[in-house]
Amino acid sequence: MGMLFKRTAVAAICVAALATGCGEPYTDIDSEPPGFTPTPTHEVPGADPSPGPATESAAPPGVRSPVPAPAASPPPAPRAPVLPKGYVPPALVGEWDGDNKDSAQLARIVFTADGYVVLRYNNGRVLTGPALVGNSSMALYVPGGPIRFARWSVSEFDAGYGYTFENLVLDGVSYVRQTGGDP
Repeated sequence: MGMLFKRTAVAAICVAALATGCGEPYTDIDSEPPGFTPTPTHEVPGADPSPGPATESAAPPGVRSPVPAPAASPPPAPRAPVLPKGYVPPALVGEWDGDNKDSAQLARIVFTADGYVVLRYNNGRVLTGPALVGNSSMALYVPGGPIRFARWSVSEFDAGYGYTFENLVLDGVSYVRQTGGDP
């Protein structure tokens, strides 16, 4: 019976404490609440009494939180696109002039021996990237996505008076370069 009395008394004390202590919380963190008497603390020899580094917490403003908020991890870095190693056959290496009109839109195409292409548009825009040229098709890996041509060919023609040219046709659009005669 004595044990039951102790548990009932403890429960009654807890209920009374809760009932009387349910006023507005004390939120002035720069001063002690009324009637507060600090108790002496024991210092640990060799311990650093200075506070640790300031950390942000998830506690509302004006309330101290004993647990620091976890540090936010940086966002993952964007991955650079993986571009193929370019290949340009010797027959294409060099500069090819477009017609500077609607169908070509390219003023010039330059293929390099190390497998790159430079596209110079009529509006001044220049795109550069690896060119992967096959026997009859090609893909130009420039910013904005690869430009694919299903068919390409090169043919020579004689314009007379000692002038010779090569004609590069990319899916029906023609680009030329002079190969003989006065430039």
